[in-house]
Amino acid sequence: MREAVLGGRADHEWLADSTMRGVVTELLAGVSLDRPVLGLSGGERRRCSLAALLLGEHELIILDEPTNHLDVEAVARLAGHLVQRSSALVVVTHDRWFLDEVCQTTWEVHDGVVDSYEGGYASFVLAKAERQRRAGASEQRRQQLVKKELAWLRRGAPARAAKPKFRIEAANQLIEDVPPPARPPRAAEVRHPAPRQGRDRPRARRHVPR
Repeated sequence: MREAVLGGRADHEWLADSTMRGVVTELLAGVSLDRPVLGLSGGERRRCSLAALLLGEHELIILDEPTNHLDVEAVARLAGHLVQRSSALVVVTHDRWFLDEVCQTTWEVHDGVVDSYEGGYASFVLAKAERQRRAGASEQRRQQLVKKELAWLRRGAPARAAKPKFRIEAANQLIEDVPPPARPPRAAEVRHPAPRQGRDRPRARRHVPR
């Protein structure tokens, strides 16, 4: 494990560097550097890999679920070391506490788009709720405008003649953007037709709504 983590560094090299010494002694607390990698547990292997990563110099670090198989103390130590680094960090994790500790920006990927929020997970939740509230209020105002424009267009030619052409086109475009009302789903039904003459037996026909 010594070679996997230290990469050939002599003991006096990493012991003399406070950052390296902190990574090794904190992330690998209780794990001897002389143990073989094959004998490590899943959590110990994860800590070994993270320690080797943090001992290097990187401009960008990408981590996918780095807190898996780590205990609470190891997660806290990892977050502390990442915060102290000047390199950029991209992390994917379900650990909300970890996100709050290490992230300055949160990206939410949904429906083919990416929304950006400042801060960690707690800030993301609050900002998203506020964004949804504003979007709901904006959509309500839009629906009211649609009703108003639709009523105006239904007055007929005299009403449209008093308005410029661009106003009519804008109103039509606004109305066309409104999605049609959703049809309520119908349950599949099975009908039994009347029996035919001859040898044909009645068969059930299943009508599935399109």
